[in-house]
Amino acid sequence: MGRLLVVDDEVNVLKTYHRIFLDAGHEILYVASGEEALRKAPEFKPDIVLLDIMMPGMDGYEVCEELKADEQTKEAEVIFVSAKGETTDRLRGYNVRSSDFLVKPFDPAELRAKIAVILERKRYYLDLASIDDLTNLGNRRFFNGKFNDIFEVAHRYGRVFSLAIMDIDHFKKVNDT
Repeated sequence: MGRLLVVDDEVNVLKTYHRIFLDAGHEILYVASGEEALRKAPEFKPDIVLLDIMMPGMDGYEVCEELKADEQTKEAEVIFVSAKGETTDRLRGYNVRSSDFLVKPFDPAELRAKIAVILERKRYYLDLASIDDLTNLGNRRFFNGKFNDIFEVAHRYGRVFSLAIMDIDHFKKVNDT
């Protein structure tokens, strides 16, 4: 399951999202403005952002651009969900690097399917980038990610942790066999 950040200024739309995802198992953060989304996204670290376009203050396009420009949130996939569905609206969304676009009112099954495909694709590419083909073990990227996760948890809860590093002499022989 994934982490979803849902951004819409309409309370009834947020309630609809809540009903759609009630039993989906995702970790979801609902926010009512683009500014709030930008404040909370770096800590929440969403996999996917469901983003309305027409909102007071910052519109969805501006929010998407800022998410993509931020080192902590640039990997989040953005799906625009908007009543604006003209080709120019969609193209503008893709030009700010959104992953997909749904026009309101939308079919909940289609939204769930899009989310499932994006999460599966993200997992696949993450595995490609962090698992060694030969040994099927985590590589340095995997280690760095896990180390950062553990460090954040230890820091957040004031815990101490230890790290043990092992070296295998003549690893080539082990690798060859």
